[in-house]
Amino acid sequence: METFFTVPKIIALFFGLIVISKTMIDFRKKEEHWQMFLFWLAIWLGIIIVAFYPMLIDQIISHFGVGNYTIGQIAGIGFVFIMFIVYRVYIKAHRIERQLNKLIRDLALKDIKKRMGKK
Repeated sequence: METFFTVPKIIALFFGLIVISKTMIDFRKKEEHWQMFLFWLAIWLGIIIVAFYPMLIDQIISHFGVGNYTIGQIAGIGFVFIMFIVYRVYIKAHRIERQLNKLIRDLALKDIKKRMGKK
């Protein structure tokens, strides 16, 4: 009988829970739109489910008649890491965009106040 918790499953669960909790926190702080929250929630729940039940991939592939392929553990771990990196890059870019918008808004308001003081 196969062990329920293997290294790839633990890694997928660990990163999945980190991303889901971070996304939930950002959503509650109103730093994340509900569409992106649902997107990342669905992606990471899917990753966790596939990590624990990899035969789902085989069933989906055989349903579409592509062939009888399996996903190796290394490919699964690689996919999880890639998705984690994509998530972190997205969060950083989104945060930088918000900060840049705030900076531009503050500079514009400062410029308007400066011009009003000269007249």
